[in-house]
This record gives sequence, C-alpha cells and structure tokens, in this order.
Amino acid sequence: MKRKIIVLNLVLFVSICCYAQKITFDSKYVKVGVLSNEWPSCMANNPNIRNLGDLNGITFDQSQIGKQILDKLLLRDASGLHMDKLYEQALQNTTIEEFEAALMDPSAEVKDHLKREVAHQLLKNNYVIVFSTNSKGKKYWSVYHVEIDDNIINQAYLNWENPTNYDQINVPIQLVAKGKVPKKAKDQNELIYRIAKKVPAFAVRGPVTNRFPFTARMGRNLGMKKTSRIYIYRVKEDSNGEIYSKKVCTTRATEISEDNTRMYMISGSFPSTKKGDVAVLKDRHRSSVSLYGQGSFGDDARYGVQLQYDYLLDFSKNGIAHYAMLNVGANRYTKEKEGVWWNSESKEPVQPVLNHVEAKIGYGVGFNLLGRIEIVPYIMGGYQFSIVTNKGKLDDNLDTGLIYWDNSKEQWDGWQSMKWTGHGFVAYAGAKLNVNIWYPLQLSVGADYNYTFGENTLKPIRDRHELNRVNLYAGFRIHF
Repeated sequence: MKRKIIVLNLVLFVSICCYAQKITFDSKYVKVGVLSNEWPSCMANNPNIRNLGDLNGITFDQSQIGKQILDKLLLRDASGLHMDKLYEQALQNTTIEEFEAALMDPSAEVKDHLKREVAHQLLKNNYVIVFSTNSKGKKYWSVYHVEIDDNIINQAYLNWENPTNYDQINVPIQLVAKGKVPKKAKDQNELIYRIAKKVPAFAVRGPVTNRFPFTARMGRNLGMKKTSRIYIYRVKEDSNGEIYSKKVCTTRATEISEDNTRMYMISGSFPSTKKGDVAVLKDRHRSSVSLYGQGSFGDDARYGVQLQYDYLLDFSKNGIAHYAMLNVGANRYTKEKEGVWWNSESKEPVQPVLNHVEAKIGYGVGFNLLGRIEIVPYIMGGYQFSIVTNKGKLDDNLDTGLIYWDNSKEQWDGWQSMKWTGHGFVAYAGAKLNVNIWYPLQLSVGADYNYTFGENTLKPIRDRHELNRVNLYAGFRIHF
C-alpha cells in the first residue's frame, strides 16, 4: 500500500511539473498588433505593442473587422496594396539568429529574405481588444485573435494587382479570452498582466542586454517588481534550418531600474555571451509548498509527515533568498514494549502510542548555487499538541491509569492517574537542501534538532521517550 501511495505521489508531482514547464509562447516575440476602442497607459506605452488604430471609428462587425485589419497591415488604398511599412517593421523585429540564417539563403538578398519571413509573423500576430461596461458599471475586456493564416497571406499575394479578387478575401476573428478590468490595480500594468495570463502574446518581455551582470531591457516602466520570476528564451535553428525557440533558464529579478532588470539564475543553463535571448515575465508569485516524510531513528524511533509553506521575502543580486515559513506536522512514536504498561483496573497489558501534532512559524535564508541547488538554514518555533492513542480499554477519566516503571526512582510506581492529551511548545534549528529536478519541481532533504518545553501533562509516557532529538526528512517542493 505504501508503495502505491509513493508511486501516485510521484506521478502527481511529475504531472504538475510537466504542466508548469510547458512553453506556451514563442520567444521570437514580434510585437503584437492591437486594434482597440480604448488605449490605457499600459497598452499605449508598451514597447511590445504595435498600435493598429482606434476601433471607435470602425464598426465592430466580426465578419468584417478581420479584413479591415488586413487592409491596415497591407496599407490598402485606392492604388492597391503596399508593403513598405510592414517590411520596415519586419526588419525591426529581426533577431541575430534569423539574420544569420538569411545569410545562408543564396536565392535572395538577405533583407528580402528577412522581410518575407518576419512580415509573415507580423501578419499572424494581431488582436482586437474591446472594452465594455455593463449596466452595473463593471468594466470588462475581450481579446480576439485575427485569424490571418498562410492561406490568407497567399491569397493576398496572389491578388496583389487584382483588387476585386483581393476584396473577396474573408478574414475571421476568434474570441480567445475575456476578463474583468481591475478597479484598484496595484500599478498601471495590472491589466496587461491579467490579459497575458490568458493570452501569452501580451506577456511583459524584453531583450537580454548583458550577461555580467545578467540584465534585460524591462523595468519599472513595464511594472517589473523585485523577486519576479523571469524565463529566458533563446532562438535556435533545427536540422531543417527552421528557427524555433527554447526556454534555457529561469531567473529571479534582483534589482529594478526604470528601463532594466537585473536577474539571478535559479534554474537551467548558464547564459552564453551570444546575443538574441529574450526575457519574459512568468509571474510575480513568491510562494512554494513542500511535502515531507520525516523520521528520527534508533531504539526510540518516531515517524511522521510535514507540510510547509514558504513565502519569499527578498532575493539579493548574489542569489540570497529570505523566507517566512509556516509548517504543520505530525509525529508518531513506535509502540511501547509489552510488559511495561498495564490497565490499572483489568490488569491487562496495553501498548499506548505517543503522538505529536505541531504548528510552527519560522525564518530561513536560502543560498542559491550553480543554478541548481539551494541551501537553507532556518529556525522555527511553535505549538505542540500531544495525544496518547492505542490505550486499550482504558477509560477517559482521571480514576483510571497505568502502572509503570519510574526511571528516576528505579521502582514501580503506584496506580497512576493521568490525562491522555497535553500541550507544550517546540523549537527547531536546522538546514535543508533543495535540488532542481525539473524546475519548478525540486527534491528537498534536510535535518534539524528540536527542543520541547512547556507543560508536561503526559509525564509518565513522555518520560519514556527522548523528546529532544535530531530529525531527518525528505520530500518534494513546488514553486507557484
């Protein structure tokens, strides 16, 4: 049974990990084109957004709006179609890797190759954002993707000089996400963060500009916050010459200026000196949860579990993290030996079991090393509730007790009345090691020493156990 539970837990953690690692957008990150009926500052001042115009002057007809956007992109006028502006934007959105790939194409001039490839990406990366207010004054946003695909692009190119046929092209739009506009946003970029959670093309991002120190061009102007989690993507080329992107590492923001963010790598490969990487804000969460199995072994063994929540208070440029910790756990000692305890009334032998349930708070300092491991010394303290189980047929009143051997007197004590629950306080000092398995999943192992003090209402039972001891534990940690 235990083996089945372990296997199920492993499957659960791996499933969560695989979902968390899924790359949901391309690191090419050409600027996203937007047509909207409103332009809040987080959109108007966002360098990753291409303003396609104001929707207020256009009838929002889902059967027509897509074609009107295609006309805007291709500069459709009375004299036909024009690509000058689109090609200009294409060159501005070109990566070093694409430029190098273009050099290998003998069939065309380098710039012509880049214009074609990147212009296609620009044509496919356009959205309509509609803001609306209901009768109760609540404001909402809706995002539609303009479904310009290769077939539509080919139709436009084939009918470049045939306006009649070109005007017959149908460009649908598709609702991809909607949500509520926050009334009291923490900052002006809160709206973009909410949209980006559902439409990754709007994620806050910027080019990596330096490796020493590790820096990206995205700062307070985009609402970046210290400790934010940032993914770094790199454009690569496969064996067929196709350009694709790959997440190479995960970082935490350590210092924020108006236009730049300094980062520290916590997972993945070390950044190279090659330019072209893109930093993407993943989230601003600071939480992690750990689940451990624990034990203290020897003749007086005890076993248990604990669940811990860590909140990241700060993260320095040297990779030093500060955590606030909340922990709940339970310990169970092995049964008492036979022939030690007897029921005071029936004279039948019993084997009571001492259990502890604890709730603790603490503080830890994490030292991140090599982008793979974290060493966290910590201290904790809290409340301990004790209970005796497996008492046989003992009554729960004070007139019923056990006969037991008193170590201090080296003799049998008389019929002892006792309670079956008690409480006190406990303090811990220790250290743990967190090792990346597949970030955000980590293997976590540790050891600590506890000191128990306070009310001793279970003295006859507790005296038979070493309460202050070294504990070992191991488990998994998930970052949210």
